[in-house]
Amino acid sequence: MGEAVLSAVIQVIFERLSSQVLEEYNRLLRDAIEGQIRKLRSLLSTIQLVLKDTVDQQVVAVAYDADDLLDEYVTEAPQQKMEFHHLMEMRGCIMNTVRHFYS
Repeated sequence: MGEAVLSAVIQVIFERLSSQVLEEYNRLLRDAIEGQIRKLRSLLSTIQLVLKDTVDQQVVAVAYDADDLLDEYVTEAPQQKMEFHHLMEMRGCIMNTVRHFYS
């Protein structure tokens, strides 16, 4: 009978300890997971900032490239227009010479 009581007491103690150990393990695991989640959120925030900065820099670079192209067009357009008019004048002269030659 004494053994049965002792066995029952040991079983109750074991169950309580097991329950407490499992609760502590779950708490530690939950804390560790929450800590990892916080670290991941921080890392994702950093990645987002870096990507945003990179995209912003690319947008600025594209804007500068577009501005350079417009400057180049504005600078070269009058020169090309003059060259075109010169070519048309030369064409007219050649046509007149050919007409004159065959007339």
